[in-house]
Amino acid sequence: EGDVVGARRDSRLEDERPVEPVPAHGAVVPACHERLVRGERERPRLVVTLFGIPRVTVAGEPVLGAQNERTLALLAFLAVERRRAHARTALAAMFWPDEPEARAQQNLRQALSRLRRAVAPGASDAPCLRTDGAHVQFDQDFCGSLDVEVFERLVEEADHHAHRRVEACDACVLRLERAVALYRGSLL
Repeated sequence: EGDVVGARRDSRLEDERPVEPVPAHGAVVPACHERLVRGERERPRLVVTLFGIPRVTVAGEPVLGAQNERTLALLAFLAVERRRAHARTALAAMFWPDEPEARAQQNLRQALSRLRRAVAPGASDAPCLRTDGAHVQFDQDFCGSLDVEVFERLVEEADHHAHRRVEACDACVLRLERAVALYRGSLL
């Protein structure tokens, strides 16, 4: 197993694409991966990179650039704080603090709309967002890659793996090397 995982790590480092963890035995596999196994068509892959220069790509093509700074910041906040839903009123106040409430809410709706169009063109909703009239949440099970999540998972797996010393555990050293490879600069 170490050679296969190591080969995957080495090829990922060479072309600098995000490193994807291999699901652990018994791990929950997102529905998009199950559809692939059954041969069903999948949406284009969304990749969110927040370490270093933030990038959002779909099928390898950039979809949010510098002209969408606030939309990118909103996506980054929702992705980093993905474990809970956020009230729309709080998001509007946070991202547009100098605007009247109605204008801030409108700006939030427009930013969410831009985000949906960017990451899921032609779809009614973005695969990475769960929204309702009052809340917005980044979907932790979305079919894509979020470097921050992969980094956290690799470090957590190394922390919780049964070993006497992390440096003596080849699997944990590999996990930590993969985590370091993801860290291309400070978060945003």
